[in-house]
Amino acid sequence: MLFFVVTLRKNVSLQVVFSSLFVTFFLLAGGVHNAHVNTAAGYVGFACGASAIYAAFAQLYKDELGFELPGVKPVRFI
Repeated sequence: MLFFVVTLRKNVSLQVVFSSLFVTFFLLAGGVHNAHVNTAAGYVGFACGASAIYAAFAQLYKDELGFELPGVKPVRFI
């Protein structure tokens, strides 16, 4: 949760990555008691990984090629 708070001053793609990572860990903790919650944690974890790959590619495109994909522009919520 602390890493998500730090991303509130970064960009939206990182906020999606760390918020979905927090939800994944929360669901994995609940998955100890219910197998369906564990399955949901797997799907959310997959979405987290996909959003992390997008965030990495978006940052590379911004740094190397000079154009921004959606979600890379800096935001300031705090």
